[in-house]
Amino acid sequence: MKKIIYIILLTITYSSCLTAQEAHELITNLEKADTFYNFPSNNIYLQYSVSDSLANDRTLLKQLRKKEDPHHDFELLKSKATTQELLELTKSSNKIVASYAGWGLIDREYKDILKIFNYFLNSDDEVYSATGCLRRNRYVYSILYTKYRQQILSGVGTTDFKRSKEILLNDTLLFKMDSLVVFKKDSDNLILREALYNRVYSSNFLPRIKQLAFNDLNIDAVKYIFKNHLQGNEKSIQATLIRYVEEGRNKYYRNEVIRTMLLSFKNEKINQFVLEKLPKTKKNPYLIRDKL
Repeated sequence: MKKIIYIILLTITYSSCLTAQEAHELITNLEKADTFYNFPSNNIYLQYSVSDSLANDRTLLKQLRKKEDPHHDFELLKSKATTQELLELTKSSNKIVASYAGWGLIDREYKDILKIFNYFLNSDDEVYSATGCLRRNRYVYSILYTKYRQQILSGVGTTDFKRSKEILLNDTLLFKMDSLVVFKKDSDNLILREALYNRVYSSNFLPRIKQLAFNDLNIDAVKYIFKNHLQGNEKSIQATLIRYVEEGRNKYYRNEVIRTMLLSFKNEKINQFVLEKLPKTKKNPYLIRDKL
């Protein structure tokens, strides 16, 4: 891998308009980079904890450095590297660099981005992500998924919800990504939620979605079945929602969503459960706001 990346950087140097000094500076900066990765255009930050083995790996793209505008290095490399070189970098042992390359391929509208997405989906590689004040580990495939959604919605106004929904539902590649996410074991909850929201799948998806709902207690899968396959699943939905609340899993969702589903069954015992366990509360901006 070290040899491959060295060849890539040499190619970039000789095929670009960078001078030797500028190329050396870029390489040096990338080698000395800290663990934060910043895309100021959409306020996404990535951080990766380098393992002992990586600490000894002096690849030219070891980390991304912290500076006032680290996005500059991303844009520079993306503009100078060929598509094949970016593909090679998606296999980098440094997952920030791999994410970096994946973003570049999406920006370049690479035709086989689904292969890249599926590669990371199967690898479960993670980086530490910070978006504003929200910080957590995220899978690389989740970051690429979010990036692709942003790309296909880039020409749509932030308040044009009808147009956004139309694009998301009719994009063939996004449907394929969503399908892979639904069938993956232990998918990232944030993108699984997107995959199940406002989309109706064919009947061959239903056994998997039932497994997510009734075995894994995934609330988004429960909502999907409630909206699209209620008949014949009433008892399972009721039991799952009650268990969901009793286990305290509802703390990250507004109670109103669960209340609405449970109260719709007009069952006296369930109504009493809702009264005791799901009292109406003031809106909390830090909880996930959602509608059925």
